[in-house]
Amino acid sequence: RPKPRPKPRPKPRPKPRPKRAPPSLQTHSLEEYQALRHGLPGNTVVGLVPTMGALHAGHLSLVLAARADGCDVVVGTVFVNPAQFGPNEDFDRYPRSLDSDVAGLKEAGVDIVLAPPREAMYRASHRTYVDPVGIVESTAEAGK
Repeated sequence: RPKPRPKPRPKPRPKPRPKRAPPSLQTHSLEEYQALRHGLPGNTVVGLVPTMGALHAGHLSLVLAARADGCDVVVGTVFVNPAQFGPNEDFDRYPRSLDSDVAGLKEAGVDIVLAPPREAMYRASHRTYVDPVGIVESTAEAGK
């Protein structure tokens, strides 16, 4: 005679995840952003959309993709990174329109906008840079 099957255990219920962060927060302070981030429940899924401003449809589609991928909170950054400009590229002439960038990110559904100043990202003691010499060349050779 067959043994009776044990009753299946109920699956544990996942902890409820927050629906959204507090609406449309903007900060220029890394410390304030870190406090906001650490204040979210541990199971919060955060999507990051890093930009250098001068927003276009591609940036905004990344916000929508983060939301569609199930991110509870979407963070957009606006930071014109001087390290991304070569010696003959004009960092000073790169378009900067922080107010309209922030408005565009918020309209697209970003919960938190982080727009740190250069000094926050590159402190006076900053000395580390990565120069990926050889990567471009080896990638080009691999494609031959």
